[in-house]
Amino acid sequence: MSYGQTNGIPQGSTLMDFIAEIVLGYVDSILTIELNKLNIVDYKILRYRDDYRVFTNNPFESEQIIKKLSEILTDIGLKLNADKTKASDNVIKSSIKADKRYWISNKRVTENKQKWLIQLFLMSEQFPNSGTLDTQMKKFLKVLENSKREDSNIEALISLVTEIAYRNPRVSPTSIAILSLFLKQIKNQELQLNIIKRIRNKFFQIPNSSLLKVWLQRLYLKIDERFEYDEPLCKKVIDENEKIWNTEWLNPSLKTIIDNTSILKESEVKNLKKHITKKEIKLIASVEHY
Repeated sequence: MSYGQTNGIPQGSTLMDFIAEIVLGYVDSILTIELNKLNIVDYKILRYRDDYRVFTNNPFESEQIIKKLSEILTDIGLKLNADKTKASDNVIKSSIKADKRYWISNKRVTENKQKWLIQLFLMSEQFPNSGTLDTQMKKFLKVLENSKREDSNIEALISLVTEIAYRNPRVSPTSIAILSLFLKQIKNQELQLNIIKRIRNKFFQIPNSSLLKVWLQRLYLKIDERFEYDEPLCKKVIDENEKIWNTEWLNPSLKTIIDNTSILKESEVKNLKKHITKKEIKLIASVEHY
């Protein structure tokens, strides 16, 4: 995946979650059989996707469970992350992820958007791409959507959101929506175009960022149509005849189906608003993962 840079199952897609459940559900069944053989019965294991929580009343048995789990995972080409595998006798503290503990301890109630974003930026440095950051960015988006106040320090706010998105790909969709609402406040078109150009230049420093480029296109598609794109999916939005897939190797009937089936709703592109809409915000804020 990612131009040969990564191995494994990508996160975020429902299909990939399903494949992961097939694999790890199999691991669960094998682990149960092996623990019965060891006569380990006083335990509870909770698994959410690839996160395991093992509860026992006996530290030695918990070590045996982890050892056996590690062996089974190794047999199918997987392994536990040693840095994230820890033992604890504090059930409450260890049940809360570190990023959530940080936010509970450090968040400060503020109506000042800049201070709020600074808090989120500081958390993103310690816990990049975390679930808590994703949740809090969506909360910020909802507050911003309903805010009637004009922001005087708009460029500083845009800089903070851009920096958070640059370092945390998980929050890119939410960040693009936030940036769109901030840009909407800028009445000077020349300044608006200049800021968009700077945002684009910042994000284009990230290699292999196809998904991000698709979201960026939404940010400035209706603001400046002169922008050129190197991402095939973005080109497809501009030119329906753009080729996405090589279909030459397929049999004629299947090739015809794929070549003649549009993946683009031209009416949606034509009617797209200049800035992100409430309907789009609702979709972005309600989706758990991308």
